[in-house]
Amino acid sequence: MPDQLLGGDSEVPTDVVRNLTEILFKKGTPSTYVKTLLGEPQAREISRNQEPRSGKPMIFGETWRYEQHDSYYSVTFSPSGKLTASEWAIPAAGPFERSYSPGDDYEFTYLFTVTPPLKTIEAEPNWRNRGNLNHTFLLEANEDVLLLKGDDGGFSGMHDNSSLYAIDRSTGKKLWQEDAGFGAYTAVVDQDRKHVTMFSAYNPAIKDYVARVRHIRLSDGQVLWEVKPKNEFGLKMKAAANTIIIDEPLNLNETKSVLSVLDQETGKLRWKKTLSGEHRLLNQGSDDPYVLIEQNGRLYAYDHDTGKAVWNYKVGNKFMDDPTQDPYFTGGYRYDPLSPADITTRWMMLGKEWVLLNTKTGEREGGYPAREMERFEVLNERYLLVQRALNGQYFSGATAYESLLYDSNEDKVVWTVEGKAARAVIEGERVYLTLNGIPAAVAIEDGTVIWKMVNTAAASDDLSHLVGSSYGILGRYLLLSLESDLVVLDKESGKSLGRLHNVITGNVDLLEQDARNGALSVTDHEVLIGTVNGAFIRYDAEELMERLDVLYAPLYQ
Repeated sequence: MPDQLLGGDSEVPTDVVRNLTEILFKKGTPSTYVKTLLGEPQAREISRNQEPRSGKPMIFGETWRYEQHDSYYSVTFSPSGKLTASEWAIPAAGPFERSYSPGDDYEFTYLFTVTPPLKTIEAEPNWRNRGNLNHTFLLEANEDVLLLKGDDGGFSGMHDNSSLYAIDRSTGKKLWQEDAGFGAYTAVVDQDRKHVTMFSAYNPAIKDYVARVRHIRLSDGQVLWEVKPKNEFGLKMKAAANTIIIDEPLNLNETKSVLSVLDQETGKLRWKKTLSGEHRLLNQGSDDPYVLIEQNGRLYAYDHDTGKAVWNYKVGNKFMDDPTQDPYFTGGYRYDPLSPADITTRWMMLGKEWVLLNTKTGEREGGYPAREMERFEVLNERYLLVQRALNGQYFSGATAYESLLYDSNEDKVVWTVEGKAARAVIEGERVYLTLNGIPAAVAIEDGTVIWKMVNTAAASDDLSHLVGSSYGILGRYLLLSLESDLVVLDKESGKSLGRLHNVITGNVDLLEQDARNGALSVTDHEVLIGTVNGAFIRYDAEELMERLDVLYAPLYQ
């Protein structure tokens, strides 16, 4: 048996090596034997968490990547260097089929991919914070502190643990953490972004449901005040200017509730209001000027200090369920934790249409019809990217989609493209988006597809579930979480340049909106990335661009 079968000088065909690994590698095979047989890997990375039980200490070994021209092979070892799992990623031979977890009984698996295999890009981050739960997302930030969400990634019905924690923005050191167990929690920051108010329904320390609203200082985790509502089930917490709003149901079917408006700094009650029948609390955050309640066919804006109505807007009868309340909804606004946009004038579903409403004045500034078979992303104050289902009984059950760009200034559809366009961002005359999960660039003027990442997927294949972040624009490069990789693309041509070393990403059930908002954030100074193996990573933006320029300078000469 020759050595270094996946080494640079090997003449053994990859298919033969693949068959040999199936025969020779077992669970527990030592890493020394793997290295002797296959040679030195192209990349060594920290593995995914190998402890399947949430709440237990995380276990990490190494994952080795052997990168070939048409495939790659990854081998994962325990901390003691024993083989625990491996995966061959090879081109798909037919129509794409969404992969499902084979379970713990199958450690040796195949990934059939429709995108080219990626070479690993060696680039060192400034720091890497290690959390104690698999999935990490950025929620908010100020100059000194990053506020993160941790989650075990359990599927619906099997979620055990989540957390809210803060890390130092310059060093990556954890400052404090609050655990929420398997209960729901909500976190809203104040206007100065110096404090966060957290509602949690469950206290894992005593293993019981206890509704708590706590006001926490970001710099050190000090709890400045605490309120304990009587009923944690169905409770909703929102914020307006210097105000915390608690909507607490008084019965199980939520036909009656009490609205408590608290001073955000002190936690003291300002006013209360009893609400009967169906209603919606439409506040988005601490920048909202009023408390916004839709009830009995009207939207009311209440002064947060006095509780008096400032303005109201006629809504009419309910037309359809608000899709933003669907846990799988990933449309609407993309919230950027590093530079939140001013959405004083924002889109909200009111009656039979989506209304662009000025929340200060209550004036309507635009509209778009509400349709059961449509969802949309807000690209900016002018443009909506609308996804339309072409068949099926409901939007998410369709097998064919088209997408259109709607200009609210001109009240017209600018263009339509085939497929589900999502995760879009406008820069100059281009819209960077994904078409059925494949990265692409489209001309904003007429919808011409300028480029699309090389792939072998059929036109009807929907790979949207493979996208785990929004786009990050880094000079001449695009960054995007795709499958398990943080992919680097040439912005001009769409050529896939590679994947960042030791950055393991992905998507997870019911956390799609967290991923869209907080899995990847890019500014002129930094790149912040959440992962699926507990790490949260910071790169210096200029240093990363310089590294990419060194590697790919020939492309731009």
